[in-house]
Amino acid sequence: MKTIKSINDITEINSDYPFHFMEHLKQEFMELYEVLGDGEKLFEFNVPTELAFCVLQKSDGVKGLCRSPFDLEFVERFHVEQVTFYRIGVRFNDEVAIYYSLKGLHSQEDEDWLDEQSEWAEGKDGDV
Repeated sequence: MKTIKSINDITEINSDYPFHFMEHLKQEFMELYEVLGDGEKLFEFNVPTELAFCVLQKSDGVKGLCRSPFDLEFVERFHVEQVTFYRIGVRFNDEVAIYYSLKGLHSQEDEDWLDEQSEWAEGKDGDV
């Protein structure tokens, strides 16, 4: 799992992931910077730990992010060009941690769970 707290973190993983996925992460980071940056230079700005987001890697278990079923706030599926990825919100105390994952990166069980959760959020009944 890679935690994104600075623009340098994004630059560090930029070549490891598809372009459209990285563009989405950059956009999310820039939105946080615009709200929280308070005149700070972009390359000096760090997102507060509780607002940092994470990019899941192949070895990371997805279902294990939630201590209980009630911790899951949402799973959103995005499809941009040829890239499909998930944005996952998990409640920890009073905050919602954001995780990103590319589709097809995890075990079949985790992929099925992500599909099921995102379809539920989209209002589908699972009969695709």
